[in-house]
Amino acid sequence: MGERIMNYSVATMDIATEHPVDFIIDHLPFMRRKHNSEECYTIIILCFATPVEILTKDGLTRGEPGDCMIVAYNFPEYHRTWPGEQKGFVNDWIHVSVKQCSKLEELEPPFNTLIHTRNPSGENPATA
Repeated sequence: MGERIMNYSVATMDIATEHPVDFIIDHLPFMRRKHNSEECYTIIILCFATPVEILTKDGLTRGEPGDCMIVAYNFPEYHRTWPGEQKGFVNDWIHVSVKQCSKLEELEPPFNTLIHTRNPSGENPATA
């Protein structure tokens, strides 16, 4: 077997989470926390099904349906329904506990940057 790049575990997750229109996620960086009695770092993977206002490395910006973001362990998490929307935002999210951040950073994921998938339905275009 090949060498393991890093130790990680999914701490919490949910799919198609519906939020009230006035709901705001506003967390300081997670940095370190205990998970299963071990010190680790938490990164957050988000994917939105509705318009959202989100804090990225470039500041507050509008995210569109299908946009995703990987929030680094040392970056604040802030997002909410886009102002003026009548319904709250909907998103998928995963909190991943990582024990070896240096190995993760070597992979150079686009932390704290909106990733535009252009596929808000989440369907595989090859099979749709």
